[in-house]
Amino acid sequence: MSANLGQLLLDGLDGHWQKYSKRLSDCRQEINDENIHDFRVSTRKLLSLIELCRAINHKNRLTKLLQIFKNQLKGLNELRDTQVMLLEVDKTLVNFPELQPFYQFLADCEQQLLIQTRLLIKSIKLSKLNRKLKRSKRNFKKCFISKSDTNLAVLAVIDSMQAVVLSRLKAVDPEQLSSIHHLRIAVKKFRNVVEDTHTGLPDYPEPQLQAMKDFLILMGDIQNSAVLSRALNNFFVAGVPVGIQEYFQNQQQELLNSFMFRKSEIFGFWRGNQLDGISEPIAK
Repeated sequence: MSANLGQLLLDGLDGHWQKYSKRLSDCRQEINDENIHDFRVSTRKLLSLIELCRAINHKNRLTKLLQIFKNQLKGLNELRDTQVMLLEVDKTLVNFPELQPFYQFLADCEQQLLIQTRLLIKSIKLSKLNRKLKRSKRNFKKCFISKSDTNLAVLAVIDSMQAVVLSRLKAVDPEQLSSIHHLRIAVKKFRNVVEDTHTGLPDYPEPQLQAMKDFLILMGDIQNSAVLSRALNNFFVAGVPVGIQEYFQNQQQELLNSFMFRKSEIFGFWRGNQLDGISEPIAK
């Protein structure tokens, strides 16, 4: 008997909302690296699933709800980048003590951003968001014509997300790190959706989810290196000290080499024969 992907999505919305609420509560009790990271992850996963629901049912008015969650993530990005840079620079201070002023600059920035983050967390109206989400779920459920039609709609959206991933993979230019970042965003959204629906896909290999996660970590490390490079250039207006520049450039090049060697792994993240048994095959 084929799975009901529509019901999986509804259950997923409930699960992600519960995690989001719990992570928000944790942040309100204590603002620290772990709590902020977990809150960002839960927000991103909830956002991805809401975006999938909107793609399936265009009449469902989710724009405002989506924008709220996007703004929350955007408001946390700078703190996340700063904390990642602090960890990286801290590991190199022994070998490059001239980074100490930059490290202190980042630490001061972190304190200011923590103040802003506390205000952001405090401003989130959980009950209002819950009402909006419940209303959207009711509207989404009404669009279910039949289990088969809903399955086809879900799979068609995932196929279109895969097409975006492959398009951005084709556009990757190792000289333009932003192209890898754009690919990373597409893969991240794709993985979140597959993670929420894979239990309804016959014989979908669980190791693929971990493979996607590992690949995302690699692309994330490249993005982190690009952010750190820009920050260093902005801080050392007279020029980044040669030793420091060479160290981080070599580190970035190693990451790029690994990415270019492994990028073909993306073609294995979604295979047509994994859809057999769900519904009629999706056209390639």
